[in-house]
Amino acid sequence: MSAKTQGEHEEHGHAFRAGHITVCYPSGQANEYTLGCLIPAIEQELPGWTIDSSISHLGPASRPGSVQWSDYDQINWAALKSFPQETLFNAYPIRKALIRKNYLIKAVEAYAVKKKPTSVDEAGWHAITIPKSYPFTLSFSDELDELWADELYELAEELNTNVPLEGKHPKKVWILKPALADKAQGIRLFRSREELYDIFTEFERLEELLEEQSQEINDQQQDDQGANDEQRQTWVSVSQMRDWIIQEYVSNPLLIDPAKPETYSTDKSIDRSSFHKHHLRVYVLAVGALSVYVFEDILSLFSSKMYTLDDLSDLGVHLTNTCLQESLSGGGGGGSTGEKPQVTVSIGSHPVQVLDQIDSILANLFSFVAQNDPINFQLNPNCFEIFGIDFLVDHNLKVWLLEVNSGPDFSQTGDDLKPTIKRLFKSTIAVLKSEVPLLRRPSPTEAQFLSKSEP
Repeated sequence: MSAKTQGEHEEHGHAFRAGHITVCYPSGQANEYTLGCLIPAIEQELPGWTIDSSISHLGPASRPGSVQWSDYDQINWAALKSFPQETLFNAYPIRKALIRKNYLIKAVEAYAVKKKPTSVDEAGWHAITIPKSYPFTLSFSDELDELWADELYELAEELNTNVPLEGKHPKKVWILKPALADKAQGIRLFRSREELYDIFTEFERLEELLEEQSQEINDQQQDDQGANDEQRQTWVSVSQMRDWIIQEYVSNPLLIDPAKPETYSTDKSIDRSSFHKHHLRVYVLAVGALSVYVFEDILSLFSSKMYTLDDLSDLGVHLTNTCLQESLSGGGGGGSTGEKPQVTVSIGSHPVQVLDQIDSILANLFSFVAQNDPINFQLNPNCFEIFGIDFLVDHNLKVWLLEVNSGPDFSQTGDDLKPTIKRLFKSTIAVLKSEVPLLRRPSPTEAQFLSKSEP
């Protein structure tokens, strides 16, 4: 392909600028945080490139750079196939096999069938451990009656036997999640059919109130209706969600003191009554078709309240989403105990038993999905993407895969951990320079991605 004037390349009316990196994110506080970490990383790692970051929207007439590092909705996908050797994009065009919860469950179930171990020793190494799950489709609460005899038949059997002992709660707890929602929206816990039905009817009741008033319900009206803060902030429209999953709740999480997040002791003599639930956020870089890297710093995200199973409606006890903690604490970034909701813990501070499981799950997951569902995870040699993948560790140090997030909201990490995100971006670029000919130049820093899987 011949060079155009001023480094422009054109085909079918599309043009891009060689030697330019287009960084395009809609205006807003969250994206300002991302840009504040990303732009300096690009400037340091790619000093010979020109950064175009002055626009927040790419229109049809825009001329993006040959490298586009932008919000997913702003990426100019027209150049993806037209210029496979001269362009690079920071997302894969289709990856719903990973990021949609119902698709992820189907992928893990297919993996379990296809990769069924031949021995006990093999089972632990090859497993992708995910809580027992039931995907289903529902638009209205009264559809539950039919689902008990169809998609949720096995769950119905489980709930029928989940009867409480005298003076105690039923043994198992289940968690409801919309397949597509994020930031704790629509997540609820329950123990019985009746409680699940009540959850959906409450969603519908809140939706009706909003429709009737055509505005947000004021605090007094909400209090009159009996909905608590967490329920109001995390309700969803049942008819718009449609796709849901129910999972067995991992009710024995490893509880940790937020003030000492590096403490991974499983010593049962330790009094954990004041400890909190937490989950691990692992940043994973996928490159081309396909290399997978794991970032060395793992975030530990804590619930805002001490852990107990006595009140399933108190989301501050059970959910570790940073956005929920911030909203409940007035945006200050801390929970009810005054502790920070998340901290970074170096990969070297985690038990080898935990790290080995994370590496195994990630290698098996990406490899299997890439090879077995190319329609819903479309790999391209000129694409890369940073995923935020969440894991839960139980009190036996067993690691459970929770979900895969595309376009993670880095601003939720907070100002205290901004250096961690800056290192993430610098390491990403260092890896890309070693993998992608378009960016290949000597690297001033050593990439801090420690694990690599070649499916």
